Amino acid sequence: VYKRQDYTFTALSLSQSSVLLGNPINVTYTAENRGGYVNECFNMGIYLSSNDIISTYDRELRKWGLPTTICPVGEGQSWSQTWTVTIPGDVPVGSYYIGIIVDVDNFVSESNENNNTAARAISVYTIY
Repeated sequence: VYKRQDYTFTALSLSQSSVLLGNPINVTYTAENRGGYVNECFNMGIYLSSNDIISTYDRELRKWGLPTTICPVGEGQSWSQTWTVTIPGDVPVGSYYIGIIVDVDNFVSESNENNNTAARAISVYTIY
């Protein structure tokens, strides 16, 4: 029986809960394939959002393809990465979410397409 892959996040953390405009922040995640084996690699993305519903309509901070040292991801396998992103200087001060999307381009057909995101709250500030 063919079992379709299903990517989801098991952990997401930020190196700090608030960040100065224009400064970097580390985003660390662990994701897992809870479905079957897939032979394709895919892209991931980190976004800045005004809410915890992360989508490609939010502000992209980084996008990358999984390296061949990680991908393809077999059934039950997980992987972790840390990326540094910078909050752009033109973002208004306030409360946001940094979110991540696995298979951001919907390249891989999954058994559940509704569990591909995770988000954490972040406060963005400036010094006057």
